[in-house]
Amino acid sequence: NETSGTIASDTSGKGRHGDVNDVNGVSWVNDAERGRCLDFAGGDYVLDNDANLYLNGLHGLTMCLWVKNRETIAIDQGFIIFEDPIGNDDRDMRYDAAGANGGGVSVIKCGVTTTATTGQVQQIESSNNSQTTAWQHLALTWSTGEQLKLYINGVLDTPTDNRPGTVGVTTGATSLIVGKGCKDGAATAGWNGLIDYFQIYKYAVSAVEVATVKAGCAIAPKPVHYPPPSSAEVYEGEAQGSRVINFKDYAELVDNWLLEIKYPQ
Repeated sequence: NETSGTIASDTSGKGRHGDVNDVNGVSWVNDAERGRCLDFAGGDYVLDNDANLYLNGLHGLTMCLWVKNRETIAIDQGFIIFEDPIGNDDRDMRYDAAGANGGGVSVIKCGVTTTATTGQVQQIESSNNSQTTAWQHLALTWSTGEQLKLYINGVLDTPTDNRPGTVGVTTGATSLIVGKGCKDGAATAGWNGLIDYFQIYKYAVSAVEVATVKAGCAIAPKPVHYPPPSSAEVYEGEAQGSRVINFKDYAELVDNWLLEIKYPQ
């Protein structure tokens, strides 16, 4: 939320501040939807060279942020990486024009690397056409032995590809770079758009926590509603992420009274 300067302050209290590297005109802006945030022109980035001290040896990890793409969709540009970009999706989050493993288009691709004896690199490629030019909240979670999970605007995504989970701890992180991905090694390559409210957790946050974090990042935070999973949720006509137990569920149950066992399922 700074208005100027070359430091992106860490509000966690742990002093993990980032150095703002202005290559093509990075600037602090006041966005109508998000408030104060950083505006990146390809090549700009925020760097924490000490990230190896807190990103390695973890049994769980979450990274989440708000991004807004200034270009068209179906692009190859990144916004988070834990090492110098060398073309490998081992430790990053980015937009990918064409998924390599799932065959998707306009996907979001992420990777986490662990000390597992086999399958050290876990990758996920989102559902098709997940890229957008609107503000988008993204949250990637990983826990040892589990597959990666990607939440887009608070909703768990159904990926086109997701590598199997492996047991181990995070490894190989050398730095934290905000504003670049694995394909952004050139000095003028990187995210072309806005980034706001980047967060890291040293465990895999739950779906409820993702919704809470997303709501708390708003200019004027609103109460969070997260419908609990239940077999009484029979009618599923509400929008994804907004399904609740209501009279429509009751009506469906009554309509099939003594004809079909629907509850408990």
